[in-house]
Amino acid sequence: ATTVTFDFADQTVAFGSLNNQTFGFVAPAQTLAGTATSALPVSYTSQTTSVCTVSAGSVNLVGPGTCTITAAQTGDESKRRAPAIGGHRESP
Repeated sequence: ATTVTFDFADQTVAFGSLNNQTFGFVAPAQTLAGTATSALPVSYTSQTTSVCTVSAGSVNLVGPGTCTITAAQTGDESKRRAPAIGGHRESP
């Protein structure tokens, strides 16, 4: 009998910095352009929903404060989950 062992490949996630923006001024939502080394899609979550929300891959300000976004990639049948990363944006 032959035993074959499969191991999952590691991956990482990256996304650019978030631009600071003054709350109260009308500005377009900032598009999040994260990538995973696996080329699998990246998902985003706001950790500060009283300051910002995420919808369709864009950050929308809803109040003053510090906006914290987490980017993640859950992996698949051959890739491990990527460690989640965070980004911050000030909205004075």
